[in-house]
Amino acid sequence: MCNIIRYIILVFSLGIICTACFTPVNMAFETAASLEKKQVEFTGSVSSNYVSTEDRFGTTNLGIRLGYGLNSTIDLKLYYRMLLNDQDNFSSQHLAFYPKISLISHTLAFSPSIGAYIFGSTGGSEVTYVWSPRVLYTMPLSETLDLTLSSKVDFFLDSNSEELWGFNVGLNFDNKKGNINFRPEIGILINPGEQPTLWTIGLAYVRILE
Repeated sequence: MCNIIRYIILVFSLGIICTACFTPVNMAFETAASLEKKQVEFTGSVSSNYVSTEDRFGTTNLGIRLGYGLNSTIDLKLYYRMLLNDQDNFSSQHLAFYPKISLISHTLAFSPSIGAYIFGSTGGSEVTYVWSPRVLYTMPLSETLDLTLSSKVDFFLDSNSEELWGFNVGLNFDNKKGNINFRPEIGILINPGEQPTLWTIGLAYVRILE
């Protein structure tokens, strides 16, 4: 537990390196594999966005996620992220809850996430809800390394915003005991036919607690 606390402090410290205005989240840091029944999973993550068409960095996102194995095919996940920016009078957060449903064991999964962006400023606060269904496909590269391809669509439920499409490629480095994982990931988020294009790169630490 002490190691987990030290890692959380490190992740939140790294987030100060690169910040700018708000940009949506895209990283999954997931595989298609399910937790065992009643297993608890902790994830700490850090990611940074780059807006290629504007040649600038977006928010740095710091996250904590808890997962629970409901049964052999369904996990429940709760994900909280702080979206750091360089504006003293503006803050943003993202909170998401989702089941991850196994369609083909360790290979294909579906995740119908429901989330909310919470914005705060000197003028008050605002909440924007988003539904983000995601499909994950995982293939083993070795005994301790997996490759995951995923795709999602963001549907903003209470605004006139058009949907955003996200595509991700991630690796899962597993220790031989299977209880500690490191997951580097890269992703792209686009609005079809529109600009700008948002690139994201990040890293997650995943620990099975039980």
